[in-house]
Amino acid sequence: AHNQGGVWGCLPVIVLDVYEHAYFLDYGSDRAAYIADYWKNFNWDAANRLFEHINTFRLT
Repeated sequence: AHNQGGVWGCLPVIVLDVYEHAYFLDYGSDRAAYIADYWKNFNWDAANRLFEHINTFRLT
C-alpha cells in the first residue's frame, strides 16, 4: 500500500496499481476485470528479460 512506506533494497519486476484511480475510467468499479486484462496482456518474455538483467545487480 502507498501508506506503508517504500520497499528498499529491491528492484520491482512486476507492478500493478490496483487503486481505483488506475482503472476507474476504463473499468468503473470492476477491479477484477482490470486485473484479468492486466494478466491477459502481460508480457512474460519482457518480464523475464528484465528479471535476468536486474538479477545481475547486487543490492546492498
